[in-house]
Amino acid sequence: MPSFYVHLSGRDVDDAILKANGIITEDQNSRNPNETACSNVDISTIMESKISKLIDERVKQIFEP
Repeated sequence: MPSFYVHLSGRDVDDAILKANGIITEDQNSRNPNETACSNVDISTIMESKISKLIDERVKQIFEP
């Protein structure tokens, strides 16, 4: 156990485990500097389309004899 507090995110831990087991190398571990995070609008659009499909299917099941 470290003598001081160390905060690691899940990504850090996962990458360290994969690297220790030889599954990924340091080159594969590096992140793309041009990579941008998805905006909330993109995520909400995806969620809305998935949820609306589920609701449509459920409504069909309820109203079909």
